[in-house]
Amino acid sequence: MKKIFQIFVGALWRVAIVGSLAVLAYYSANKQYETPTTGEITALTNVSSASKLKDAAILSRRSAVKIMSLDPQTLSISGASGTYVTLDNRYFILTVAHGLNPDCAFVRVVPDVSDGYEDYINCQKMIEVNLFSDYAIIEVEKINDLSPISLLTHVPKNTDWKKSFASLSNLVYTGYPNDIGPVTVQGQVMGYSTEDHVFMHSYGWSGASGSGVFNEEGQLVGHVMAILIGETVHGINVLEDVVVVVPLFKVDWSVVFHR
Repeated sequence: MKKIFQIFVGALWRVAIVGSLAVLAYYSANKQYETPTTGEITALTNVSSASKLKDAAILSRRSAVKIMSLDPQTLSISGASGTYVTLDNRYFILTVAHGLNPDCAFVRVVPDVSDGYEDYINCQKMIEVNLFSDYAIIEVEKINDLSPISLLTHVPKNTDWKKSFASLSNLVYTGYPNDIGPVTVQGQVMGYSTEDHVFMHSYGWSGASGSGVFNEEGQLVGHVMAILIGETVHGINVLEDVVVVVPLFKVDWSVVFHR
């Protein structure tokens, strides 16, 4: 009787193991075909591992913001992009000057558009609006959902600038072209102008202005200013694949310490 019981228990144990393995295999198979959530796909860290710009793209995505600026006279709202940076234990947004209301009261920073435009950060102080070099520095409070770019550790030094802006160097930015995004766009340096502007073969449109541009090492090297306009036999055309970048060294950060 004891021997029969042992045989029965052994058989039952084998059935339990086989059953458990079958259940695990079933759930594993289902998991493979399970559709990921929108949040998983749009995660700021969800960047292709095959890209040489992966690390730089993640830094770009985790520091990109949307800028909303109101013109109280016309009640029109202009949109731009920006980069969340830090210096001297303070926090700022680097963006473009064009289209930006210099009055802090009419400027809002949106760190995550997917949460809606009601979740915004107020402008604390307009540090600088430089129309000549087309950049603006906006001081803001700390944004918990983003990671600021340190201007002490993530900026090129000396020969790094030459390497970053050499022809065919890879660059990447994250912004809101055509009011969509955030989208991450890569490009290559086409050339460099005597006015200290970088021509990048990429994609740009209204709304991308102000986006921070990063090199392969994840260093912030500039911001998107505009796209080129070209003239053909058929008239004026927009060259949305030629993006003009303002090098970061044209931004005077010394004003931060005086205001």
